[in-house]
Amino acid sequence: MQCNPSTLSAGIKDIEKVLGAALAERDKRNVLLTQVGLEVAHRGRMLLRNAEGIVDVAAQHEPMSGEIQLGLIPTISPFLLPRVIPDLKQQYPNLSMRLYEEQTDSLLHQLRSGKIDAVLMAIPFDMGDLQYEFVYKDHFVFACSPNHPLANEPGISSEMLANQEIMLLSEGHCLRKHALDACKFTESDLRSQFEATSLLTLIQMVSAGMGATLLPSVAANSHVVRGTNIKMIPLQTTESREIVMVWRKNYSRQSDCRTIANVLCNSFANV
Repeated sequence: MQCNPSTLSAGIKDIEKVLGAALAERDKRNVLLTQVGLEVAHRGRMLLRNAEGIVDVAAQHEPMSGEIQLGLIPTISPFLLPRVIPDLKQQYPNLSMRLYEEQTDSLLHQLRSGKIDAVLMAIPFDMGDLQYEFVYKDHFVFACSPNHPLANEPGISSEMLANQEIMLLSEGHCLRKHALDACKFTESDLRSQFEATSLLTLIQMVSAGMGATLLPSVAANSHVVRGTNIKMIPLQTTESREIVMVWRKNYSRQSDCRTIANVLCNSFANV
């Protein structure tokens, strides 16, 4: 396609006004680009190539390919990732996952602002208008050392815990409330002289015989606990937390999120 010389010249003049720099030297017969003009033309060609590349990426996008930025809460990630990431890589080699571990409030803020694509978290939790897919029902167990007074019980009721000191995560972790709900406790019912900032610390404390805690099954059945002398006793309650995959309601890759949730669900089923 040819461009009318007068139209081209007018266009160059408009760009010069915007940039505040001369892009060409003109006489009655020729238009010669200045050094600045040559650099602007070079960068313009680069922008056009990049724009064409963006169109190509959008046109060639296949499900479960490219990068997804996934947020995970710290009471799930260290116990699940070692078993599920290899499965995802094997089944979907073209999918790249960038992982972020933070507490729920921070992850949901990043999700709503578009900084990450999806979140693996636990409910009940107020998620507003976000969409989610159920992954796993995570029951709690009573975890203690072999010499604990309740170590030989076949099951633990809420009444049995009433006079026991239970170590839990510090306030701000949603697992704390979920654990209290599981044994039908309120904050005022809790007796504890120690609060941890991570579930891994609680596991280490129990393993060292320093007390007892409530662990979600995803942690209780993980490689982190295997090989320790921790006794795991079921709670006599139907209360649990639910692990879900969450994303924005207008997110363009909702089908990918559901596929990942299905892989996670299958991995949890083998816990």
